[in-house]
Formats: sequence, structure tokens, C-alpha cells
Amino acid sequence: PIKDMKVLLSDINHIKAFSLTVMLMISGFSVIPYLSPYMVSNVGLTNAQLPYIYFFGGLATLFTARFTGKLADRYGKLKLFVIMAITSIVPVLIITNLATTPLATVIVITTFFMICNSGRMIPAMAMVTGSVKPENRGSFMSINSSIQNMGSALAALLSGIIITQTPTGQLQHYNTVGIVSTVSTIICIYLATRLRYDDSLP
Repeated sequence: PIKDMKVLLSDINHIKAFSLTVMLMISGFSVIPYLSPYMVSNVGLTNAQLPYIYFFGGLATLFTARFTGKLADRYGKLKLFVIMAITSIVPVLIITNLATTPLATVIVITTFFMICNSGRMIPAMAMVTGSVKPENRGSFMSINSSIQNMGSALAALLSGIIITQTPTGQLQHYNTVGIVSTVSTIICIYLATRLRYDDSLP
């Protein structure tokens, strides 16, 4: 395992792929862990209303994910990733700056956020997978899976450092987390354009 890891980490293109994975996790999971508490404490939703956000978001991505995959195959993974990554910035900045908002409006915004988040992950992961030779893909994906977990943990930790809570229970500086997510997304776009990958892979 150590020998395989040395081989994989000695390739600069693999480093770019792993870096892209980390930044993808930071851009998404800096916002996601605090979405529910923010919706309750700042936006005015009740705990009983929270499942609607995930139900409609999950239901939407169930259909859009397949469509996104077809678009990636047809128009190119990089092109679609860049479009979806740029588009994903919009709901992130809206969500992290929301004040008291009706449930229906929140559902529309959060559903759009989940569609964009899954929409950029699909071509991104296809690009990451295509950046390694087939004979090294198993080891590569194992490491990449670990890096995904570490990236998610780092994102949640970073958000936890930034966000504070007022005596009344409201969360502060969630908008700063939105900026962190936006900057991370821009870095993702840069890394994706520098990544070499086999676009012919499914």
C-alpha cells in the first residue's frame, strides 16, 4: 500500500485531482452542515419543516443527476463542470444571506442549491476518475475516498470556527462561510482546467 501511494502521489496530475476533490468538499460541506440550524435559527423554519427541504431537493436531484450525466457525455465534462460550478455560486450566496423567508421560497432556493451541487460533482468525479491510468484506478479511488472524507471534515471544522451564535440563538457569519465556499468553487474551476483526464471514459 505504501508503494502504491508513493507512485500515485509522485504524479503531479494526481495531486491536481486530489486537490480538486478537497476543494470540492470544502466548497460544499462548508455550507451543508449548518444549513439546517441556520434555517431554524435565522430563516424562521421549524424543525418539522426541515424534512421538506431535503425531500424536494433529493427528489429533484434524482431526476437531474441522470440528465447531468448525459449532458457531460454530450458536451464534455469540463465544460459542464465549469457551467454548474459558476451557477452553484448563486444559491450558495443567497442561502448564506437569507433572513426570515417563507417555506415555499426556501424550498425553491435549497432545491436549486442541491441540483447545482450534485450537478458539478458528477462531471468533476468523472474527470478525477479519468485522470489516472486504469491499472492504478483502484488504489487511486481508495485514496481519493479518504481525501473526500478529510475534505468534508476540514470544511465542517472551518465553518465551525467561523460561525458563532448570539445569546438569542441566531447564527452569525454564515455569510462569511458563503464567501469561503465561493472562493473554493473558483479554485475548483482553476484546478479542473489544469487537470489532464481521459474524456472518453464513461
